[in-house]
Amino acid sequence: MAFSPDGRQLASGSEDTTIRIWDPTLGSYRILKGHTCEVSSVAFSPDSQRLASGSCGSSIKIWDLSSGSCIHTLKDNWVRSVAFSPNNQQLASGSIRTIKIWDLSTFKSDNEALKNHSHEIQCIQLSSNCQFLAWVFDYRTIKICDPTSASCIQTLEGHGDENSRIFSIAFSPNNQQLASGSDDGTIKIWDLTSGGCIQTLEGHSGYVWSVAFSPDCQQLASGSGDKTARIWDLTSGSCVHILEGHLDTIVSAAFSADGQRLVSLSDWKLTAIKVWDLTSGSCALTFKINLNGSSNMSSFCEKPYITFDPAGRCLLTDTSRIELPEHPMNTSVRLDRWERREYRGYGMLGDFRRWITRDGRNVLWLPLEYRSHCYAVQRRIVALGCESGVVTIGFSRDV
Repeated sequence: MAFSPDGRQLASGSEDTTIRIWDPTLGSYRILKGHTCEVSSVAFSPDSQRLASGSCGSSIKIWDLSSGSCIHTLKDNWVRSVAFSPNNQQLASGSIRTIKIWDLSTFKSDNEALKNHSHEIQCIQLSSNCQFLAWVFDYRTIKICDPTSASCIQTLEGHGDENSRIFSIAFSPNNQQLASGSDDGTIKIWDLTSGGCIQTLEGHSGYVWSVAFSPDCQQLASGSGDKTARIWDLTSGSCVHILEGHLDTIVSAAFSADGQRLVSLSDWKLTAIKVWDLTSGSCALTFKINLNGSSNMSSFCEKPYITFDPAGRCLLTDTSRIELPEHPMNTSVRLDRWERREYRGYGMLGDFRRWITRDGRNVLWLPLEYRSHCYAVQRRIVALGCESGVVTIGFSRDV
């Protein structure tokens, strides 16, 4: 959305692929049509005679506002923002990792002013006390920052060689350590005060997709592409349990509040969930979900999330709640119906992550440039990992 420099017009771009030019005084508008995808950005020329619009359909259009006609279309990759130069002779466009400068006399761009100017965010986590925000970029580097001031506190580097990639991170409940899991099968434990690696755990033969600390910080759980979950003693660094039984990659795992159970989820379609008794290391409960060829999670680009509720009576995912039987013992349960009962709190639901939600209700619509492929929530703070960087949003009260 943008006001014209003379203050007489207001332009807005929409998901319905149209642009509306408003008279702010009368509230009337006219519609400009031509884009085939959502309009992500609009900008007036300094003389208020032209409008530039960018679309996620990889096009930029220049409009003559006196006639309402499109006078030129420029091709770019998923345009996030557009802006005219003060002399009205150039146009800047921002797309994924690239900014281009266009000559408006020839409608050509001979340079890419900034290429690879930002880093794609792979995963993101907030500490339980909301004082630390961690994210992984370029698969190799972990940044720890203050989510309020955005100042960098630590940079953690050195997880494996230059070909290793980090796919999971987790804060310890006491907020003193961070765990990271990599595609080389290793897990590293980092000290958040010094920024140094204090432990390396080895044993998995596949990517480590999930890491989670026990509530007392004495153990760590890991889920891997080798179809196993492992429980590690963080004092000795030894593996105390290898949990076998999944038929596919384990993408999410979490301890119960008392530390006596672990829940693990395999593959991106939520087709198998297991609850483990950590006293014996045996599987107490298996949920086999009949999705009839579809999944509520299939449109999400990041890996699914699962955990216990605080009372340990049910399992919570990004979209649903699963009730647990009171005394399971090596039980297998088939769920033929996947209920969409969202758990309480803030989150992000739906295709393309357009909304921040509260208790399953849409509360804040996100412009295209803020839609994330990974996110983290603690209390009333939502952290978004976007193409352009990390954004934190704090709610002053529950809405």
